[in-house]
Order: sequence, then structure tokens, then C-alpha cells
Amino acid sequence: MRANGLTDRSVSGHRRKNTSADAKNNRGDWLSAKISEYSVQEIVDATGMTEKAVQNIRRRKSKMSYDNFCELCEHRPEFAAAWAEHVGLLRPGEAEFAGAITHAFNAWQRRGEP
Repeated sequence: MRANGLTDRSVSGHRRKNTSADAKNNRGDWLSAKISEYSVQEIVDATGMTEKAVQNIRRRKSKMSYDNFCELCEHRPEFAAAWAEHVGLLRPGEAEFAGAITHAFNAWQRRGEP
């Protein structure tokens, strides 16, 4: 025993494989691919980001802030639905339907009908 109360370790612990880095890479790949499906101007209009910022996300040079992500989800329901499917909130194949329902509901709300 050492003077500070710590004992020497004779057996090293088993290191786990770091899967969180893989998950982060997969999320970055998904985001850049999804952002690339839209024109730069569409993303700029929906989020208020600069064109250069959008290009950097497409090239995986930077990430998107939470606020910009939320803005994009609010303005592009099909993007939000695809994200929900990607993270497991919707079953595969339900994203298109959820996006279409959201578009229809938003259009109905804008008309102001009871």
C-alpha cells in the first residue's frame, strides 16, 4: 500500500471498444448526405445559416448547431421525419408518411379552419 492509500494494480482492466466514435461518424455521414439532398439556398432559407456554413456541413468540415437543426426540422417536416427514422423513433419506411402528414396538417392549420 502506498502512503496515499492507493494500492498498486497488478491486473489491467479490459478496454472496451469505443463505439461512440463510430456512432458520431455515422450521424455526421447521415447529416451531410441529407443536407446534400436540398439546395444550399433551401437550407439557408430554413435555418438562416450562411452558404459557406451549409457547404461545410455537406463536406463534413463542421457540424450543425442545435438551434439550426431545430429550425430545419420545423421548416422541413420531411427532414425531421427522416431524422426520426434514422434515430429509431419511426420504423423504417414511415418517414415519408410522417412528413406528408405533417405537411398536410400544417397546411390545414395555416388556412385557420376549426
